[in-house]
Amino acid sequence: MKKKAFTLIELLIVIAIIGVLAAALYPTIRDALSRGRDAAREGNINNIITALETYNSDYGVYPTYSGCVDGSATGVFRDPDDTGNVFKDYFKGATPPLDPSPNRTVPTALTDPGGCIGAGNYYYEYIGANGLEYLIATIMETEKKNNTSTDPVGYDGSAALVDGSDYFVKVL
Repeated sequence: MKKKAFTLIELLIVIAIIGVLAAALYPTIRDALSRGRDAAREGNINNIITALETYNSDYGVYPTYSGCVDGSATGVFRDPDDTGNVFKDYFKGATPPLDPSPNRTVPTALTDPGGCIGAGNYYYEYIGANGLEYLIATIMETEKKNNTSTDPVGYDGSAALVDGSDYFVKVL
């Protein structure tokens, strides 16, 4: 009795088809991971915004210290009298959110705002002379998610942000 089996040609065709499909799907899968991390960054920024609004509700002003949103003693969330860091009061688990990719490298053409992004943090800049405006910045992995070419460090709100794809900035 003759055994039924696949011929070498049939196996090679199936392997070739699988290879073509894998090559076609790889960029989509790779991009899905970076889009997922970018979605987490947006969620983290929204958590920081909620914490800043609560801080404003407690003290009547936004933090006037620009820099990294982190848990350090010199971080953004110090009380207005500068007697201590109060970030524990504003974040679940008493720690500010970290970037989903903590060991990121910032593209060489860009500056790392306050050295925050490379350290896995988000950048906060107090821009309102009247205490009403601030910005939160990061760099998204998916370039089209970035919304400006304006460097967030030192941005004073007097001019509009320049459209571009270098930084992701939310001004509130």
